[in-house]
Amino acid sequence: MTRVLADVEGDRFSLQVYGHATGSVQVCAAVSGLVYALAGYVQNGVCAKDNICDMMEADVRLSFSGGEQAAGAFWCVVIGLEQIAKANPTFLEVQV
Repeated sequence: MTRVLADVEGDRFSLQVYGHATGSVQVCAAVSGLVYALAGYVQNGVCAKDNICDMMEADVRLSFSGGEQAAGAFWCVVIGLEQIAKANPTFLEVQV
């Protein structure tokens, strides 16, 4: 199972992803697509310079700030992950 922890503290956004959606190639691909898109945004987008982007084999940790644009990207990904989790609760859990 993949577990996602999403958090907002002030203007700082944090997304941590742990594990693989073993047993569902589709869920794994969907989660990876959303998370990698957000990571690319954090690394190349309008986010502040104090961002953290750790991409490991089975775990991801993103932490960034950047105002309304960063908030929009963050919530778009979190809502997408929540929709996947709702449809596939055996493979994905999202905590906000």
